[in-house]
Amino acid sequence: NHSLTTTGVEINDSSQELFISSSAFKVKHDGEITGSQVDFTGGTIGGFTLTSTSISSSNNNLFQHQL
Repeated sequence: NHSLTTTGVEINDSSQELFISSSAFKVKHDGEITGSQVDFTGGTIGGFTLTSTSISSSNNNLFQHQL
């Protein structure tokens, strides 16, 4: 077993599906993150800027439907 485990958290090598795993937060080796009640305080996701009070983009379009 190539894992580092402490109370409630497990960190695995590439032979396991998840890199970091706890009951409410999981990270896959490819960077995919899932969680419940996640609290991001800022940063960017897919080109959108996140702050504690807003989500914005460089052109201020949060959704644009193209026909």
